[in-house]
Amino acid sequence: MTRSQRAVRQIFGGYCNKKVDEIATRVLVEPDTAKRDLLIKEAFEIVQKDYGYIPLHQQGLAWGVSKKLTLPQRADNQVIFYWANIKQD
Repeated sequence: MTRSQRAVRQIFGGYCNKKVDEIATRVLVEPDTAKRDLLIKEAFEIVQKDYGYIPLHQQGLAWGVSKKLTLPQRADNQVIFYWANIKQD
């Protein structure tokens, strides 16, 4: 089994679609960014039409708002205070 075949098999949830697997294998070796982006878009559209992924949980976030403070929101909900910017008046 090749490296790209192993990577394709690591899809969580048991979703299986031979066309998506073929596209995923091509994505891993496509050097042209524009072509790779089109392949990724095609794969996402197939998965959406198949209902291959149904989100069962949406993380609720509670954030305060202030014009004096900016702090990027990370996807993993971790707060890195080093990234905080406090505006001085």
